Amino acid sequence: MHFMTLHSLFLFSLAVGTAHALTAVADGLEQRDGSIATRTSDGVMIFGERYYGDLESDAPLILLFHQGGSNGRAEYAPLAEWLNEAGFRAIAWDQRTGGDLYGAGNRTADGLPDDAAPGYCDAYPDLEAALDFALSDGDVDEVIIWG
Repeated sequence: MHFMTLHSLFLFSLAVGTAHALTAVADGLEQRDGSIATRTSDGVMIFGERYYGDLESDAPLILLFHQGGSNGRAEYAPLAEWLNEAGFRAIAWDQRTGGDLYGAGNRTADGLPDDAAPGYCDAYPDLEAALDFALSDGDVDEVIIWG
């Protein structure tokens, strides 16, 4: 069932490329909302950052997935306050196909063995685990996929 849900969400996902340097962290959001982690079906620990602001648990939730070579915090923290002001909670996830683009490290990629060289398709369990986490973590029935 989750495969079909994930597949359907990706059909309607919003692809966003960020071309400018994203090095600022939204003031206070990281400390207030905090880091999270979950394990994928193939055993990789993935890390995310919640940006819920002061929104209620029934506010729409966006799962933010970064571009290759990047990481969720550096790519999306500058947008977190704007998303919260627009009424959206968000979780920015670090996939295993990431790196330190935009100045922050990718905690998921950093936890892989030194000889690991995951490709884009290898990140599918990361996306699936992020969706499972979101659906099991509160009062959310649907999520928006961004990335």
